[in-house]
Amino acid sequence: MSWNIDKRDKFEVYVPSFHLEIEFISAISILTFDSNKIIDSTKFHPSHEICKVLQIAYSKHEYHFKSFVVIFQNKLIFPSFSESFVFVTTQSEAIDYIYMEELERNL
Repeated sequence: MSWNIDKRDKFEVYVPSFHLEIEFISAISILTFDSNKIIDSTKFHPSHEICKVLQIAYSKHEYHFKSFVVIFQNKLIFPSFSESFVFVTTQSEAIDYIYMEELERNL
């Protein structure tokens, strides 16, 4: 279970190199929260289990004043999780969101 990580100036983009949902869930749960992250989850359907672990990871990042943005192919996500973490449909939206949060934190 590993990630392809693209480290940029203000954030890191995590693209899974695995295809099983259980691997994705395990990999999300062990992420550190020391940097702003974009998680490319376009290979996965937003199941209840995936959304739950993403919600936990988002909360940890938020507590440490870091951004955590998830990319899904479409915005069809469980309504109960729609306000639990940030999700977008493209990487450019995710990047814009991180820069916007950085600006807000620096005010």
